[in-house]
Amino acid sequence: MRSRFWRECIGAETIEAMDFSPYEGAMHIQVMNEPVPDKLVERFDAVIDGGSLEHIFNFPVAVSNLMRMAKVGGRVFMVDTCEQLSGPWVLSIQS
Repeated sequence: MRSRFWRECIGAETIEAMDFSPYEGAMHIQVMNEPVPDKLVERFDAVIDGGSLEHIFNFPVAVSNLMRMAKVGGRVFMVDTCEQLSGPWVLSIQS
């Protein structure tokens, strides 16, 4: 993960990564098809999904996890490519 961008451009003080396996050294290991543990609920000021949702079978649980991990008043950012009408290289950014 390129933490320099988040620290310098966004102003993040701490960054915690999540992945479904420990292979790349993520701090949190979580299968997003299953609910996140209570220790992650309302923990983060911002939760950013950089394109993993298209690979998750249980989409409603995964989106719920993102929203549950954000603190009250926090933000959830979901970024994914669009392929239907706009071509594969256009990004849809929602908050």
